[in-house]
Amino acid sequence: MALTLEQIRNSILEEQLREANDGNLAGLADVLNDMGEEELCKRVQSRIGMEIPGTAALWAHEIDENPKIPGNAQRVALYLNPEAAEKDLIKMWFRWIPAGTFLMGSPDDDEEAFDDEKPQHPVRLTEGYWMSETTVTNAQWVAMYPEDERESNDLPVTSVNWFESTDFCKLVSEKFLDGITEMNLPTEAQWEYACRAGTTESRYGPIDDIAWYSENSNDQVLMP
Repeated sequence: MALTLEQIRNSILEEQLREANDGNLAGLADVLNDMGEEELCKRVQSRIGMEIPGTAALWAHEIDENPKIPGNAQRVALYLNPEAAEKDLIKMWFRWIPAGTFLMGSPDDDEEAFDDEKPQHPVRLTEGYWMSETTVTNAQWVAMYPEDERESNDLPVTSVNWFESTDFCKLVSEKFLDGITEMNLPTEAQWEYACRAGTTESRYGPIDDIAWYSENSNDQVLMP
């Protein structure tokens, strides 16, 4: 059974509302304003006995019950259609990327790299962040844009531009993140840091095994 963080948050706020004896707290929004987001984060984490990085305790719907690090939620999900039945939920899973330093770019002896990818240089990311564990899927896109006639499936969404992508992020932020945080496209440094996952070579594996590209795609846009 998945842990539903929204239910836990509401339970904590409802308990606080019942305990209030001054008669001034009219609803859960007032309770949250009175309690503060930081205190609610602490109570949610205490209730589930697990640390949740960043502000995800305030916006995520679900956490991974089997985290890689016991007692620390490294994976959370946002429901893009939270009113749907459990079997029909469209989930967007996020992984926590801790702050750190890495070598960005390609080494000088990498003959396949472009000149603007050199020289390799150290970059420090001072804050951790949540990043979607996959590219946005057709199902996730259609959940936010039901008028779009593309098939709802788990293949990556295609034929969208930068403006449409940023609009998707803005729409998710407005609908589900309640001003707590914002969804944005990752910066180049955030993207490379997450993808490298601690590796320093030009690639983390043989390209045919890890990438869908011109030499192995048979001119198909997506993997079959």
